[in-house]
Amino acid sequence: MRKQFHLLKDIDHTTLSPWLGSDYEKIHVEEAIMNDKNIQGTVVRLPMVYGPGDIQKRFSDVIAWQKNDHDIIMDRETADWVGCWGYVDNVVEGICLVLTSENFAGKIYNIANSTTLPFSRIVETLGEVSGWKGKIEIVSNEHLPTNLKTIFNLLISILCKD
Repeated sequence: MRKQFHLLKDIDHTTLSPWLGSDYEKIHVEEAIMNDKNIQGTVVRLPMVYGPGDIQKRFSDVIAWQKNDHDIIMDRETADWVGCWGYVDNVVEGICLVLTSENFAGKIYNIANSTTLPFSRIVETLGEVSGWKGKIEIVSNEHLPTNLKTIFNLLISILCKD
């Protein structure tokens, strides 16, 4: 279990999701549910969900660049970053399994794709599916264009810390 709380405290949360506050920390909610003697709590931890209905449009920039056959520039840290992802239909199926069986009650579940890929491989895979003719160019962070130093890069640097 993660030991460091409030990983996102130094980030402008409005760029992520307007409902996030500076004190956002779901682990505290999990602890409260699992330690309440009056209820049998079950926790379902969700990944970064992608697919139809993804309001954050997690891959929209990548798809737009690839659609125009642009090369994609990223720094090494972004290229190597591995996160927990889940396709929306698979996530829904996992939630339904947990909710419809008493055998799952009282436990904590992590729902995510069984395979994790570095972000650069996800970009390559999207490109293979779409017929993208561009390439990924890895540059040092100091050579990354200012417009590409986004909240995603800030999140990666926080989430990759030990």
